Amino acid sequence: MRRFTRIFVGGLAVTALVLCQAWAQQGTTSPTSIPQPPASGTQADAQSSESIHARSSLVVAPVTVTDPSGNFVENLRQEQFQVWDDGIAQRITYFGAATEPVAAVIVVQTSKDMAPMLPEIHPLGILLSQLLLGKSGEAAVLSYADQAETIQTFSSNPEMLAGTLGTIKASGKNARLNDALARAIFMLSNQPRAKRRVVIVFSEGFDRGSVTTGAEVVRAASNADVTIYG
Repeated sequence: MRRFTRIFVGGLAVTALVLCQAWAQQGTTSPTSIPQPPASGTQADAQSSESIHARSSLVVAPVTVTDPSGNFVENLRQEQFQVWDDGIAQRITYFGAATEPVAAVIVVQTSKDMAPMLPEIHPLGILLSQLLLGKSGEAAVLSYADQAETIQTFSSNPEMLAGTLGTIKASGKNARLNDALARAIFMLSNQPRAKRRVVIVFSEGFDRGSVTTGAEVVRAASNADVTIYG
């Protein structure tokens, strides 16, 4: 999976497409999905599916800039940005402001081994509303452990998001990450195409017990034009 950073400027995302030379030199491949409906969720279906692997040296690096008081900084220019990867300066090949409203699903692992981390997630609702959603964005919240569960449907109310994240508790022992991602992607697939579809994941990064495979998640995200940030 590629690593991305998203920052928002004055409520609008400034998207810099960066030629990531170091990543290309490592020979990392990124799966490009053949357009087709998500698989049924079985191992046999996943093994019978086809995929195309291709190298890409173009990486999207969305960014947000605020001043020391937390106010958004607007009207920034490309020459004011520098991007580095493993100490190597990268060439910015495209720079522009993305104005689409955001539809986001916040995915939180709530199994008991995540209990020490949940207090760090509890206060993030207002921050996510300000930096990610802005005035026109919406967010839903999905938790997962032994099963994936939608605990907040899409809403633009920052107080609702703050309340939902602030009351999440740990339970269960599994970590059905792939199942949760598949459900989040399905939720976003019903959002208008004019919105930027995003999944934000708070997780230890391991899957335990999912029926859905990682390949199926990649395929579904590509088909629905969903970007996943961990």
